[in-house]
Amino acid sequence: MLVDLHHGKIGLESEVGKGSNFFFTLPVYPSIPPMISEDLMSILAIDPDIQVLQRYEQYLQETKYKIIPLTDPSMALIYAREMKPHAITLDILWPGHDGWKIFDKIKYDSITKDIPIIICSILDETEKGRKLGVDGYLTKPILAGDFVNAISSLPEKSKQSRSELSQLE
Repeated sequence: MLVDLHHGKIGLESEVGKGSNFFFTLPVYPSIPPMISEDLMSILAIDPDIQVLQRYEQYLQETKYKIIPLTDPSMALIYAREMKPHAITLDILWPGHDGWKIFDKIKYDSITKDIPIIICSILDETEKGRKLGVDGYLTKPILAGDFVNAISSLPEKSKQSRSELSQLE
């Protein structure tokens, strides 16, 4: 059960007359990326497709924003709590995961609840998103101008509000 809680695997190999081998594996999670320059605002981009994340980075190259990519939805809340980004983009369509549950975890956490979340998905569930309190909704494929406009139209957190977030820990 403990191995399952850590999303690991447990097993056994046995051969009559020879013996048994018991084993387990635990995933190694990447470390939280370091905080980025004060001159740039971090955008935590949570998407299962690394090419989409690279496209977002390209879209924001000439702006004051910096993408922090994440392809592991189980780490979303941990990253959001640690980084306290300016905003989060989140795809709701995941193999084996419910994107709306990921949204809820972030939106209803006492530390991350005020971080704006923009849904970026091939599914057009704009109305559902509006009812749940998303701060923006973009339907894929997303054009560069639409992405930049969605990010830049969010209110900027002051340095004071960032430090207030840090003190909540």
